Amino acid sequence: MFPGVTRTGGLRLLSGGPFSNHTGGMIIIDTDDEAELKTIISKDPTVVNLLLIPTVYPWQPVVSNS
Repeated sequence: MFPGVTRTGGLRLLSGGPFSNHTGGMIIIDTDDEAELKTIISKDPTVVNLLLIPTVYPWQPVVSNS
């Protein structure tokens, strides 16, 4: 587990932050339940108030042992 990891239901916030060119940002959330994730996102005040427009992409990290 990472320091500062937040859990909400079956979701686990792994990391997040702005892009260095200030065009947006990214949040990495570990979950097996995309429907739960979309429900939580839709209730987020920054989304409700149109401050952020979320896009959800599945992601599979690649880890190298070399």
